[in-house]
Amino acid sequence: LLILCFIDLILPNLKAMPKNKGKGGKNENMKRELILKDNGQFYAQVTRILGSGYIEAFCFDNTGGKKRLCHIRGKLRRKVWINQGDVILVGLRDYQDDKADVLMKYLCKFLVDK
Repeated sequence: LLILCFIDLILPNLKAMPKNKGKGGKNENMKRELILKDNGQFYAQVTRILGSGYIEAFCFDNTGGKKRLCHIRGKLRRKVWINQGDVILVGLRDYQDDKADVLMKYLCKFLVDK
């Protein structure tokens, strides 16, 4: 009984060891291909998060800028977290001028370099 009490004093959190500690962020320093805009694509800055996979973004297009409702596509939904103020690449729809689709999120270190 004395030995068990001594072990509990030395290692009080033996059963609740964090199993996934230190597993995140390993791919952070990998090189990513920088994708620039093409025809029908514009850079935008997120102004509001609306929920359900939709955001409101200010697009920097040829007309001086316009707010558009942007849909986060399924490839980015749970893998890339988009926050207010982030710079994204959006693809305009041919049949709707006020809506766009989020194609990519740019990281801060890429924006400073270019």
